[in-house]
Amino acid sequence: MYINIATISLYIIHCQTLSAIILGIKILNIKYNTYMDKLKLFGKRIKELRKRCGYTQEQLSEKIGLFPKQIGNIETGNCFTTMNNLVKLSEAFGVEIKDLFDFEYKEEREIIEEKLKEFLKQSSDEELRYLYRIAGIISK
Repeated sequence: MYINIATISLYIIHCQTLSAIILGIKILNIKYNTYMDKLKLFGKRIKELRKRCGYTQEQLSEKIGLFPKQIGNIETGNCFTTMNNLVKLSEAFGVEIKDLFDFEYKEEREIIEEKLKEFLKQSSDEELRYLYRIAGIISK
């Protein structure tokens, strides 16, 4: 069977194009998953602030002029919201807009405990005494 250079070149370009497309899809999927993770964290933060203020979804929706279903969709990370609604949410919760996005500090209890254990192991005796005093004050 005779295959000319043009056919081989087209095949190579085709394979490279497919590889680029597959790589692009993988990158988009990673970015999409990261976006969805952030959206879910934002939703959890909104729910946390809503509960901290003692609002039900219905009460919050009335206060800021949204449907309760919209609040539910935001809290579950199914959708985002507009800048106008971010302003209304921050006012309803008595926080700045940037505080609505303060969810990076959230870590699972087990991770926090492990980090604290590691920190305590590396602390000097004097630092350990200070930390013990601070913990005592906080727990009162």
